[in-house]
Amino acid sequence: MNVGDGMDVSSDGETPEVCGHNCQNIPGGYTCTCSEGFQLKTDNSGRCTDVNECRTDQSSCSHICRNTIGSYTCACPAGFRLYRKFFCEDIDECRGGGHECGIDQDCINTRGSYQCKTRCSLGLQQQADGSCTDINECLEDVGVCQHNCTNTVGSFHCRCPLGYKVARDGRKCTDINECIEQNIQCGDERMCFNQRGDFSCIDTPCPRTYRRDPLTNHCVLECVDSTIPCPPYAKFADVIEFRTLALPSGFLAHQDLIRLTAYDHQNVKLFSNFTIIENDPKIDFHLRPDEGSGIVFTLQPLVERTTYKIKVSARSHDDNRNSLRYQTTFIIHISVSAYPY
Repeated sequence: MNVGDGMDVSSDGETPEVCGHNCQNIPGGYTCTCSEGFQLKTDNSGRCTDVNECRTDQSSCSHICRNTIGSYTCACPAGFRLYRKFFCEDIDECRGGGHECGIDQDCINTRGSYQCKTRCSLGLQQQADGSCTDINECLEDVGVCQHNCTNTVGSFHCRCPLGYKVARDGRKCTDINECIEQNIQCGDERMCFNQRGDFSCIDTPCPRTYRRDPLTNHCVLECVDSTIPCPPYAKFADVIEFRTLALPSGFLAHQDLIRLTAYDHQNVKLFSNFTIIENDPKIDFHLRPDEGSGIVFTLQPLVERTTYKIKVSARSHDDNRNSLRYQTTFIIHISVSAYPY
């Protein structure tokens, strides 16, 4: 406020202006004031000059202050927009469509800007510089394949050992049944034994006076040709069944291997007594009864890449256990793979 002396200035303004903006008459003088955004000059001229709020820290701008005559305005740097006159908020170019990323790129919003990162295809991973590099699935997950893993750009392939093929899931290995898929013909008195990863032709000869049943491939001794007494309604005095069992490696001791059940000529289950009559020389197999059947097991672990052969007799007696009613002989071939599948 500027105060003048010695001259009374009337409020009707007849005296020439002595103030730049506002003049107020007071007894014996007058005072000069300035409008908002201005201040009196220091030369006592009563004139007003603009206040630079941006320099005097009188602004409320959060980022950029721009002085105007009698006031100021707030502005924001690139990537921001004005919010509530004084504040700046980030512009999400990715959401608002203000980016220039390609169709094969992902827009990533950053404070005040955005980044375009190339979208990596399946099997590739993003690097810090935005480039895409191959993921070596074989190293990152050593169990991704059951047998062998071969890394490729963006993917991988599982491979299986000879005698196996890759399963439908593309990762596990399943045995190739050469006997069926390759139609292996082993010849007379022999049969194809499909093993895990391999096959073999095993001998299945029928003893003299026995004949081969074309439906079951069993060797049967008909009652009319037998010295073994048969019940009145029986058809066969003895049956020789050939069984095969293909196992993966890793079979430990005290595990059940195969259940044996004898049936009569009408396919009725016989409650029989089972006995191992020929054991394998490499390892002793054992039997235990189970509701009329016999379960073969071993007290020792089975050796990989090994085959075994045992012969089991199943004998069924009459209710008084006085006379033999039926007899079945099981010849069992067991193979153990080199692989645990």
